[in-house]
Amino acid sequence: EWAFIPIVEIIMHCRTALYPIFCSKNVSASRRRNALVGSLFVITFYVFLWEFGALLPYMVAGTLVLQYLSMNDAFHHTYEAAFIDDYTPGPGDRTAQFEEENTYSNILSRSYPWLNLLSLNFGYHNAHHSKAMVPWYSLPEWHNELYRHKNSKQGTKDDDADEGNIKTRDSPQILSFGDLVTAWFAHRTRRVLEEDYGVVHPPGKPGRADDFVGSLGVSFLTV
Repeated sequence: EWAFIPIVEIIMHCRTALYPIFCSKNVSASRRRNALVGSLFVITFYVFLWEFGALLPYMVAGTLVLQYLSMNDAFHHTYEAAFIDDYTPGPGDRTAQFEEENTYSNILSRSYPWLNLLSLNFGYHNAHHSKAMVPWYSLPEWHNELYRHKNSKQGTKDDDADEGNIKTRDSPQILSFGDLVTAWFAHRTRRVLEEDYGVVHPPGKPGRADDFVGSLGVSFLTV
């Protein structure tokens, strides 16, 4: 991670592929069969790339993709990490309000919403949590509707908002890409083992996300 190699994500993906093969007693026969067939396919594909001198460029490109996905995935929550074998709930009631206050949306661009297609609207995380059945392509619309409602209840209005594009700059749950760049680089080794995901400061404070450590290997369905 110090050298900007997403090793945690790589380990998690390798574990997902190899676990059904070497720990077959804990998985179904179909999952083990799929893992074996998939592993053979991947090995064959890598040999093919090696023969054509394309293996190294492919691995570099794959590493960059994982790094990009990992950065998008790291900064969504600030509540405590939960360990299955020894879980102790943190302070406070686990309510919908608690979830909202500890969930953040790292939207790539509010001025140019189409840029969020680069992550399939993954950054609209609060909108996803509020109504998980909303399809990915409808998340921007639901996000705008959700925070239009929240802002109206709080008596606030975005100066940049209009009928067709509510940018929701008033919400403390919205973090821009620029807010997170410093935190991503500064905490890249600390977040590997850190159990405290850090804090996000109120809007208007310079470097409001600089103490947001973030997490790794959260949402790629590798566990």
